[in-house]
Amino acid sequence: MLPIRRLEELQAEGVIGGVAPSHYSFMGFLLKPREFLERSVPAMIARLKQEAVDVVALVPV
Repeated sequence: MLPIRRLEELQAEGVIGGVAPSHYSFMGFLLKPREFLERSVPAMIARLKQEAVDVVALVPV
């Protein structure tokens, strides 16, 4: 579902600087939403900052 090919094309065209090496996926139902919000989300944000990500693409499926 992630439009990785298109993102790579945009990178090759110079429209975007690049594609982050990490990608994340999660489903709508969470058995432990508190753990997700308090542990997983901050960890994802920290990783995105480490990778100098400026923009994210949220792809609902």
